[in-house]
Amino acid sequence: MRVLLYATLRAAAGTREAEVAAAPGETVGTVLNRLVAQYPALRDEIFDDPEGTALKPYVAVYVDGRNIVHLQGLSTPLDGTEEVALFPPVAGGSGA
Repeated sequence: MRVLLYATLRAAAGTREAEVAAAPGETVGTVLNRLVAQYPALRDEIFDDPEGTALKPYVAVYVDGRNIVHLQGLSTPLDGTEEVALFPPVAGGSGA
């Protein structure tokens, strides 16, 4: 499964995309934990707990363009052919 990484997540992993094994029926959470096994520096960037069961606030995960918040969260089942995209928190702007 193709996982796309953006901004600081890309920098932490040292790559813009990764291939992660995913069997049909596995969840987004399982795939993200496999991603972290491949790129350990991502654990503290993505997860809010050491077990990998809760995302950090404002980390956005999309499956084929749909935010998992509007699906089943980390329990969203996958068929193994989707594209997963991870976006870190974004802040900024000028106060003007």
